[in-house]
Amino acid sequence: MSELAVPSVLVDFPVGYGHLTVNGFEGRWLNVVEPGKDPPAAVEIDLRNVKYLDQEFLLYLVALVSGRERQKLGTLLALPTASHSLDFLRSWGLPEALATVTGRPFARLLTGESAARFSTVDSDLPRYVRAIDTPGGGREQLLPRSFFRITPINLVDHTPEEAASIVKSTHLDGHLQEVLNRHLYGRGEWWASEVMHEAVLNAGMHGGATKSFTSSQLMLGSPAEEARVPRELVMSIWDNGDSFAQTLQAAFRKHKSVWAPSFGLDDSEFRGMIEDKVTGTSGPLELSARVRSMPKQQELQILAAFFLGVTSLPLESGRASRPGRRLTRAALPRGAQEYGGAGLYLFRRTIIDSFRGSFMYASGPFRVRVHRKKDAKEYTATVLRLRESDPQVHGNLLIARVPLRTR
Repeated sequence: MSELAVPSVLVDFPVGYGHLTVNGFEGRWLNVVEPGKDPPAAVEIDLRNVKYLDQEFLLYLVALVSGRERQKLGTLLALPTASHSLDFLRSWGLPEALATVTGRPFARLLTGESAARFSTVDSDLPRYVRAIDTPGGGREQLLPRSFFRITPINLVDHTPEEAASIVKSTHLDGHLQEVLNRHLYGRGEWWASEVMHEAVLNAGMHGGATKSFTSSQLMLGSPAEEARVPRELVMSIWDNGDSFAQTLQAAFRKHKSVWAPSFGLDDSEFRGMIEDKVTGTSGPLELSARVRSMPKQQELQILAAFFLGVTSLPLESGRASRPGRRLTRAALPRGAQEYGGAGLYLFRRTIIDSFRGSFMYASGPFRVRVHRKKDAKEYTATVLRLRESDPQVHGNLLIARVPLRTR
């Protein structure tokens, strides 16, 4: 276990807190942490009263702790006391992920009480995992098919294309594709090719990215729960590299351009609201793919990254693996396959236009959410810039949600 060297800020939740989401966590943080120009030197995140945590919150927590560790800021966790919640964290591989990004044993990130409690259950199989005997006499842990636990992506020993192909192949193997096809109208290959492949490829292109994780969950629910619990597939991917905006800024300084020749073939528009908690201002947002201009605001640079032809490699041709690959209805326009800047465009078109879903992107103080209203020409975007004292996401966190096939 660890002890915080300075008085800590307590981010806790009331008794019986039912469902912890990213929004719920950030709302609680903003309520208890005094606004300022600097992040709190020490924070204790008390999850003892939480009954259920969204799987995407786990990678959000990895990103938060990774950034605070990098800044040499103290962070301790108090684990849920409900046994099923603790099992959930262990089943999803949170201890291993946090140990990887901090370089410290998981127990060193816990309060004394939680470290002692965790030590008594660490060797037991979580209830969400079943074990089978393997031919060699060992035991293999299997998660239910609706769970795709936090999985590391090797960005050090593999090129971005190799890492993306490995993850894509995993989602096309055996029962995973069978499950995806069953719930995505037979379009499991689209999910693997245009979502997972492009998201991992993008992560590997970020400067300084050495670590990445992905996780997914099929939120199926029972018929009785469907009225209040949406049936959806949720995918999260995180990497510790430069943000979308930083990546484009570096390319603009080097090449004086972030536009491939395919820029302009996409006529998409983002419209919505932008809120800045630093200045206390808010106002309308409007960004068009028809305007060849580098936005000054980082949050708009993030949105621009989802336009066709916006790329950190404007002078290079597209990857050889893309031509001839089966594409979704969001297929690239004629002439665009030869150039870069298509990955996040395909991600956006597949998630929102093909699957009628939405996505959220978080990096540093920025939170960007995008969806599209039925029959609307433009995409709806809400952008938030938090203060330095508010939760900071290290690297890039991308969360996509798509509705599942009805029963």
